[in-house]
Amino acid sequence: MAVQKEAAWTAAFLDEGRLNRRILKRLTKEDIRTLVEFEDEYRRRGNFRLIFPTADTAFMQSYFVQPVYANLMLQQWQIEQEACGREDGISRLESLCRQWFLRNRESDEEC
Repeated sequence: MAVQKEAAWTAAFLDEGRLNRRILKRLTKEDIRTLVEFEDEYRRRGNFRLIFPTADTAFMQSYFVQPVYANLMLQQWQIEQEACGREDGISRLESLCRQWFLRNRESDEEC
């Protein structure tokens, strides 16, 4: 399912030529993991400034020969964090991780 989702969103980006906020509506386990890792790295960045993706660098997506799903998703994530606040996004991720954990208690996979 994750591969199909990635292919669909990269194709949509190529067709529309722009990001679509719906990319963050139905997150897969891999999406959640990517966003959690991104937020972890973002918090550890110290005095370093994030260059890409930021809410203001969507135009840079056109420099890639082929769009990368993770870049598209992270770009939209950054746009939403600037608009709604990073703490709201982190709360959403925490909630999704709790839901995933409760559904998969028997598994030893991480969120």
